[in-house]
Amino acid sequence: MNLLTDAWIPVHAQGQHTHLHLETILTDETSWEIDLPRDDLELAAIQLLSSLVQCLLPPEDLDDWVERLKAPIPTETYRQAIKPFQEWFDLSHSQYPFMQCLATTAKNITPIQKLFVGLPEGNNHIFFNRPGEVQLACSSCVAIALFNQASNAPSFGGGFKDGLRGVPISTMIRGYNLRETLWLNVLSLQKLPLPYDPEQPDEPVWVSPIEQNSKFSAASIGWVRGLFWQPHHLRLNSPQQGACDVCQTQNTDVFSGFLKERFKFSLEGTWKHPYSPSEWKKSNDKETNYLSFRKNIPAWTHLDRFLVPHQKTNEKFGSTPALVVDQFKEGLAGERHLSLIVGGYRNKQASILQRRHTLFDLSEGWIDKGEWGLVEKFISIILGIKKLLTNYLYGVGKKVGSQGLSETAERQFYFRTEPMIHEILRSFQRDSWSETSTQFFQQLEILVNELYDATVKPFERNEKHLKIIVVTKARFQLALKRLRKEAL
Repeated sequence: MNLLTDAWIPVHAQGQHTHLHLETILTDETSWEIDLPRDDLELAAIQLLSSLVQCLLPPEDLDDWVERLKAPIPTETYRQAIKPFQEWFDLSHSQYPFMQCLATTAKNITPIQKLFVGLPEGNNHIFFNRPGEVQLACSSCVAIALFNQASNAPSFGGGFKDGLRGVPISTMIRGYNLRETLWLNVLSLQKLPLPYDPEQPDEPVWVSPIEQNSKFSAASIGWVRGLFWQPHHLRLNSPQQGACDVCQTQNTDVFSGFLKERFKFSLEGTWKHPYSPSEWKKSNDKETNYLSFRKNIPAWTHLDRFLVPHQKTNEKFGSTPALVVDQFKEGLAGERHLSLIVGGYRNKQASILQRRHTLFDLSEGWIDKGEWGLVEKFISIILGIKKLLTNYLYGVGKKVGSQGLSETAERQFYFRTEPMIHEILRSFQRDSWSETSTQFFQQLEILVNELYDATVKPFERNEKHLKIIVVTKARFQLALKRLRKEAL
């Protein structure tokens, strides 16, 4: 299966599921959408396709980028663009199969389900939208899983390397259809963080392998090589005919397993990836990492950092949005709403603790003088109220001898506020900021008072505890009033 010339992209339109060529997606006016049973695989498919288009057909500048969004490209434009790349993206190529190393050797075959993040041993169905293990997977699903494992997931375990971003949060922009989505996540040549010529592209890892025990800097990694970075040595086994356990395609080539082996190399620095917000801290030198899901808290708590550059006054900490978000702000902000796809995994070493996937729809009203500063203020207000609630409940818990009061209330706060937050993000109008923020603050005040009362209720029977609860509640309400005055 060749990703540039074969029909492999799983899509649906008008209730029908099929597989299409990338050429069809980019040259046809039909509105298609990715169709897979797992949201993480859908996001990986969008990343994979956007990376392909980024390498093949980068727009010259922002004006050219906007024109690509408006209409399909000519068929001949696509066919000319793929010529330098066509041999590199074949899953079963005789010399350099896509994201594989032919020299890989291993005593045992690893089951194919190991590629599908969250189901490493075949006895856990929690990350699937339907029951059933992956024993056989078609070429389409395997190509997406290969890319996802290398780009977004933790490594296979001890001795294996993570991807260039570690286990990152990815932020990508959703369009009105798949063709738009791909172009919205392609940078113009003017926005690229390093020089690139699509007529003379750099070679990916499976064409020009990483040398064993080599040491090199992230700055030396080219554009194609970085977007399709493959830190693992693995090789698929021979395909057979069967049905895919992921997408349910019948009578197709399917894979049951692969070989994998460890190999060592050392990488210094951070490669500037277009799909992830980054954070940095300054000790002796500036150290940059990509944002990741470290805690079990909603993605909206990071929304300001997904959109707005942050730099503390002492310059020791900061963060920057993904490059594709910056380009949207520069080229389209204020002209159309932003649909931001946020996804990733929360992990503990090689184990997946959570799969995270959220869509944020932000109205045009959040843009103020070309910036998303109001979003930052909005998130700051919500988190400020939450912090007051948990801080005061933590103090009550210490005095009444019960740990975990603040954590209980925090979970309920996140659960109760998330639908409210998404609704305001969708419908907000800039000229109603004062009214909207005041009303929302009042709603949150009511909510946190309810949560405070419900959390401490079991301790009110004790007279000593009741006094602590009442006094702390009064202090809590005074702190809320001060916060309202500062925030609004």
